[in-house]
Amino acid sequence: MNGVRIEVVERSARLEALAPAWAALWQRVPATTPFQSPAWLVPWWRHFGPGRLSVVGLWQGGRLTGVLPLYHADEPPGGTLRLLGGGNTDYLDAIVEPGCARELGPIIGEALAQIREPDEAVRLERLPPWSPLAGVEGDFDRGREDEPCPVLDLPHGSRSCWKDARYLLRRLGRMDGFAIRTVGRDDLGAALDCLAALHASRWAERGMPGIFADPTNAAFLRDAAAALLDAGVLRCHLLHLEGRVVAAHLGMVAKGRAYYYIAGFHPAVARLSPGSALLAHAIEDAEREGARAFDFLRGAEGYKYHWGGKDQWTQRLVSTPTFSTVSSSG
Repeated sequence: MNGVRIEVVERSARLEALAPAWAALWQRVPATTPFQSPAWLVPWWRHFGPGRLSVVGLWQGGRLTGVLPLYHADEPPGGTLRLLGGGNTDYLDAIVEPGCARELGPIIGEALAQIREPDEAVRLERLPPWSPLAGVEGDFDRGREDEPCPVLDLPHGSRSCWKDARYLLRRLGRMDGFAIRTVGRDDLGAALDCLAALHASRWAERGMPGIFADPTNAAFLRDAAAALLDAGVLRCHLLHLEGRVVAAHLGMVAKGRAYYYIAGFHPAVARLSPGSALLAHAIEDAEREGARAFDFLRGAEGYKYHWGGKDQWTQRLVSTPTFSTVSSSG
């Protein structure tokens, strides 16, 4: 299509250089999550880099109007073309300039066809319901439900749950040293140390290590948290009792939507339900910021529905090559 230039980013240095224009595009697109921002995906590639980079940038008149963040995963039999962020990212997607989805959709399909290897599968997974990739051209098996992400509409929810949560907050408020603090740039590192320790102690009770036990994952989360905080998206809350942090919550708020990413609390005070109290605070804080939804992200854990969450299903598009075999007799 005239006026659109396709750039395929294949080097990490160029990906880092693309970040300012990518961040500006992300800011302009109302229906996209923090997981599509360079603040999340550039650190993800920096720390994991699980294959060969092929990020598609669409340029119009010197302005970045679309990003399709792909990489080639070395998976048998012929490899797989995937979206950046797999594993610890709850929503995967492209970003397209508002009002340009219909215009750029065929170009995205064309770019996919160009960078796809002959025997390579394509798996575009964890796509949100509003994904611009829904109508991308290609031989995809469409409409497959992937995973549920329970979402709480604000300011609604479970009345009984809110009654319990406010009781918990009042009870904790009468204890010595009670405070809930939102973390800033200067104390982010110490807050993440607290979160890692609390999360690990909770999972140790179940005989499991937790995500911070993996040093690569821990380093990625620190980099991404710092970048998201600088972008004004990160929300990290700490609950103090008797001179120590007993619960921590790490989430995000952007574009009228809040996201609950990870939390932890000290098992010794589990009877006080500090995790539930801090979650209630995070939800109310998001409401005060104007959030219209609180997204619990992937997983059908019971507590998400107890709060009033309703399933929002992600989708996936899959295209599998047809392998031909040739046999001959001697």
